[in-house]
Amino acid sequence: MQQQACQVAIVGAGPAGLACAIHLRQLGVKEVLLIEREAAAGGIPRHCGHSPFGMREFNRLLSGPAYARRLVQQAIDLGVRRCSPVGVDLSCRRPPVNSAWRPKAS
Repeated sequence: MQQQACQVAIVGAGPAGLACAIHLRQLGVKEVLLIEREAAAGGIPRHCGHSPFGMREFNRLLSGPAYARRLVQQAIDLGVRRCSPVGVDLSCRRPPVNSAWRPKAS
């Protein structure tokens, strides 16, 4: 199993995962990793030939496949990494920052 360290791992490279990864990189998070089970990133819009997609993000109407390609390209341009989930071990080396996610003492 190949080890890849990252600050944030996002499961799913559909529109929501891609948008999250893009936004995190724009905020300055250096190591963002997208974990996607499909051969190609982009999610369901890759299969939707109709519009309207992209008006909010790109200020233009796009078909689903064009929208998915633009999101994927933007993520690549920003340096987001992607991997397949085969053999992925999501271990945390330190506890999450948010105290609500920490285990409660018994």
